[in-house]
Amino acid sequence: DFYARVKSAHAIVATSEPRLYANIIIRKGVIHPPETRKP
Repeated sequence: DFYARVKSAHAIVATSEPRLYANIIIRKGVIHPPETRKP
Protein backbone atom coordinates (compact mmCIF):
# COMPACT_ATOMS: atom_id res chain seq x y z
CA ASP A 1 0.00 0.00 0.00
CA PHE A 2 2.83 2.42 0.88
CA TYR A 3 4.69 2.01 -2.41
CA ALA A 4 1.49 2.39 -4.42
CA ARG A 5 0.76 5.68 -2.63
CA VAL A 6 4.33 6.93 -3.04
CA LYS A 7 4.22 6.30 -6.79
CA SER A 8 1.18 8.56 -7.07
CA ALA A 9 2.57 11.32 -4.82
CA HIS A 10 3.97 14.45 -6.41
CA ALA A 11 4.49 18.14 -5.75
CA ILE A 12 5.41 21.25 -7.69
CA VAL A 13 6.49 24.39 -5.85
CA ALA A 14 7.26 27.57 -7.77
CA THR A 15 8.40 30.81 -6.14
CA SER A 16 10.13 33.95 -7.33
CA GLU A 17 12.74 33.74 -4.57
CA PRO A 18 16.23 33.81 -6.17
CA ARG A 19 18.14 32.31 -3.21
CA LEU A 20 19.25 28.68 -3.35
CA TYR A 21 16.96 26.36 -1.33
CA ALA A 22 14.47 29.20 -0.75
CA ASN A 23 11.86 27.46 -2.89
CA ILE A 24 11.86 24.07 -1.15
CA ILE A 25 9.11 22.98 1.22
CA ILE A 26 9.49 19.56 2.83
CA ARG A 27 6.73 17.85 4.73
CA LYS A 28 7.15 14.42 6.19
CA GLY A 29 4.52 12.13 7.59
CA VAL A 30 3.63 8.60 8.45
CA ILE A 31 1.10 6.44 6.66
CA HIS A 32 -0.51 4.25 9.30
CA PRO A 33 -2.16 0.92 8.54
CA PRO A 34 -5.98 1.21 8.32
CA GLU A 35 -6.54 -0.59 11.63
CA THR A 36 -4.52 2.00 13.62
CA ARG A 37 -6.09 5.18 12.22
CA LYS A 38 -8.21 7.34 14.49
CA PRO A 39 -11.88 7.68 13.49
